[in-house]
Amino acid sequence: MVHGSSYSIKTGALNADSLNEYLNQQASIQISTYYMCLRFDTDSEYVMPDELGKLFFNFWNGYFKNGLLFHPSTDFFVLAIDVSDIRNADKIAQDMIQNDFKRHFETYKLPYKIVMFNHLDFCENLEQFYELFNFFAEPMELNNFRSCDTADYKSFHDMKYLSAQLKDIAENGSLDDERVLVYCQPVRNVNAGNYDTAEALMRLKLKDTGMVYPNRFIPLAEKNGYIHKLSMIILNKTCRAIREFQDEGYQLSRVSVNFSISELSSKNFMEEFRQIVERNGVDFHTIAVELTESRNDTEYELVLDRVMQFKSLGVCTYLDDFGTGYSNFDRILSLKLDVVKFDRSLLLMANKDENSQFILNYFSTAFKKLGYKVLYEGVETDEQETICVNSHADYLQGFKFSKPIPIEELKNFLSPIQE
Repeated sequence: MVHGSSYSIKTGALNADSLNEYLNQQASIQISTYYMCLRFDTDSEYVMPDELGKLFFNFWNGYFKNGLLFHPSTDFFVLAIDVSDIRNADKIAQDMIQNDFKRHFETYKLPYKIVMFNHLDFCENLEQFYELFNFFAEPMELNNFRSCDTADYKSFHDMKYLSAQLKDIAENGSLDDERVLVYCQPVRNVNAGNYDTAEALMRLKLKDTGMVYPNRFIPLAEKNGYIHKLSMIILNKTCRAIREFQDEGYQLSRVSVNFSISELSSKNFMEEFRQIVERNGVDFHTIAVELTESRNDTEYELVLDRVMQFKSLGVCTYLDDFGTGYSNFDRILSLKLDVVKFDRSLLLMANKDENSQFILNYFSTAFKKLGYKVLYEGVETDEQETICVNSHADYLQGFKFSKPIPIEELKNFLSPIQE
């Protein structure tokens, strides 16, 4: 590992191949190692000046003479320390950052993130090492450092397990996978005074972790391309539940299912959707599709095309999360959706501020006059319900009426079909 070409002349650090070999060796001999990782958030054209390279070498060496310094990429440095010789490595590292590193930062002003962690059994190569660093560094703000502990390692381990399960669900391909559960939240029909619609929600139930909620697995599934299979499983199980409710004589207008814009781009999306609904023997009008607002012209054209296809099948379409971020009113209107869901954030503002309440009423009035149905989500109190009803609510959804429940329990909210 320590041959001449492995070293950077500028920094005295070992290269990426050396770090990869070092990690492999550490995993096999199981030496307790402490890593101090520094990443500069610079552009790809940045070239480190010679003076800064020399400073790096002297800087690390001044604190950890027996440490190995690696420079696997232009913006990334790793100091590996055998903690069998240095028991208080973490304290020394933090002192180094507080006392000296920040002083040098004031001179060079290079934006950075520093992450410090112990060697983990499942970190055997450079690819896994980068994954570990990025997991810890991603939520950090620039120009900060983070010393990881047992809870952080457990969080990373849980993420790896969850990723493996999502991959297995996607590759297994079963639309009846027992690990994917359909929950739902009943939606109150203001005019009819009953519950005849609901929103399908996704949960995972895994052997090692139990129930897993969407905020933990949806971003991971979207990042790794597993979200589409999960959505189709939810669609299949939702259609099956609708069929069972109807066979048992319950009145149910529709249940909505969420799809991301990335899923809509699949050329086979509509055919998959059609086949699943038809296979379960339910009418297309009993399924609604919730879509988020497009962010650019390409997405807008895609959503417009899919909405037209859904409408040709008789599928009801919802705009989800209206009021979050920037909303292009002209684009929304041109999509000719059926239902607009007002995000909970609008309701919370209207509950506190008269001007916000005026804006809420303004938009709801506009949508009503243009023939849209208005659904308010996140309703929790009588006062919020009153605001929504006064602002042309057709449907209400929130904890005031029900928390999310297993879809099998939805029948407790439904009315029997009158003979």
